[in-house]
Amino acid sequence: MEVSGQATTYTNALDLADQLRPNVIFFSFFPDALNPLEVVAELTRSAEMKVLVLKGLYESVPVAQAIEAGARGIVLAEDPTESIIQAIITVHHRDTGLDRAWAGGLSGKPACP
Repeated sequence: MEVSGQATTYTNALDLADQLRPNVIFFSFFPDALNPLEVVAELTRSAEMKVLVLKGLYESVPVAQAIEAGARGIVLAEDPTESIIQAIITVHHRDTGLDRAWAGGLSGKPACP
């Protein structure tokens, strides 16, 4: 596992993702000219790239909308390193890093079996 890039704008993130084709992308919400949910949707158009949203404990992030846009999981920045690594591995090897019932509850839609 290696870090292959870091972006400071969403436009830069889209360009880097297109160039580097990473397996897992850590995505943080921050003020930018582009809509972050649209960026998540764009990043996840490729089945090989999976987005994990990285958020702070007290940071307000539209979790349900991020999942609906294509994010595969949410990781708290304050989580132990081992938990974050496990989330990366889980998302890389499986379709999702969230329990489907939990993800369904977030979106207000019934969970898929």
